[in-house]
Amino acid sequence: MVFPTIATRSSSSPISPNECSSIVALLREPFRCRRIASDAADKVAAKMRELPVNDMFATNGKVREDGRMVHDMYLVQVKGPQESKHPWDYYKIVSVIPGGEAFLPLNESECPLVRK
Repeated sequence: MVFPTIATRSSSSPISPNECSSIVALLREPFRCRRIASDAADKVAAKMRELPVNDMFATNGKVREDGRMVHDMYLVQVKGPQESKHPWDYYKIVSVIPGGEAFLPLNESECPLVRK
């Protein structure tokens, strides 16, 4: 996983996947604003839904109209000490749960943004 690379730049302790996803989101959104030459919320939101999310956190993620970012999820197992190759190399992926199965379907969403 790429988390150790970011952590070594800023601190001596690892960052969590949640911290990593926040960093990635903060870095991604200004890029989208530059692509559309606007910071108007409706235009940025439309571009967020249009473009796939491909970064260190998600591959082929999609932001739905309810604002949820649907992406594959991972079932991981903690590695034993003999399996770890470098600092913070803690997890091995056991299986991948497709985003369509991991998140509530859009047609079941109660979000007021969803047009029914």
